[in-house]
Amino acid sequence: MSPATPADTGGESEYVLLASGEDESAPGKKTESRLAHYLYGTSTILLFIAAWYAAAELDMINRTLLPSPGEVLSAFTAMAMSGELAEHVAISMYRIGSGFALGLVTAIPLGLMIARIRLVRAFLEPILELIRPIPALAFLPLAILWFGVGEANKLFIMWFGTFFVIIVSVIEGVYNFDAVYLRVAKNLNANQMQMFVYVLLPGVVPFVLEGMRQAVAVSAEMIAAQAGIGFLILNSALFYQTSRVIVGIIVLGFLGMTLDRLLIFITRNVFLRYKRTDEIAI
Repeated sequence: MSPATPADTGGESEYVLLASGEDESAPGKKTESRLAHYLYGTSTILLFIAAWYAAAELDMINRTLLPSPGEVLSAFTAMAMSGELAEHVAISMYRIGSGFALGLVTAIPLGLMIARIRLVRAFLEPILELIRPIPALAFLPLAILWFGVGEANKLFIMWFGTFFVIIVSVIEGVYNFDAVYLRVAKNLNANQMQMFVYVLLPGVVPFVLEGMRQAVAVSAEMIAAQAGIGFLILNSALFYQTSRVIVGIIVLGFLGMTLDRLLIFITRNVFLRYKRTDEIAI
């Protein structure tokens, strides 16, 4: 049954809508739904800040332990104007980026080999499964002994926390990869290296990016560090500078959210390239 035309309705210019509801997939509806989503989220944050401000002004909370939003804003402004905050953020981003880079360079090829080569899997899977559940911070004392109190021990902890998340994502990606593509590549006389680089690697990239979303952390900065957001939070807490502590926590949250949104954006584009659009679940 097709929609009625003007001729079907006695020459009237109105069309009869046969659908029982509005099309939620229309671009306008998607934009409206997304805008409503952000408005709801923003209103929740504003209500929380208002309740926090009221509690502080009415002396319902100990302002030494939890300062008012105004005091936090003043601390943020002072740190931003002096350049201190930018310095801490830059150092944290360098450590996070370096940890991710080291994790990707080491975990992706090793994960591909474990998933595809039975002998490699037989040798390495037991040791990986033994070490993987151990928290990265459990190795911090050893990292300080091995690398000293400089940047190397922090990069080691960042790498450790990233490596196992990514390698598990790579292996899962290979196991969920459609074998048809591998058979096609083999029929085209592709060797093992070509299948790794041109077939498997693009296919597991979405899984790697999803794993990276879970690997963002700055906990290693809080120990034996002289700069960075983690150091800012811990050092301020030692001197009861709770306004600076909250500034560090908020900045850390914004950094994490920004990185997460960036990875989601990249993942969606990768999925659009290598997956069907109905498989995107982000």
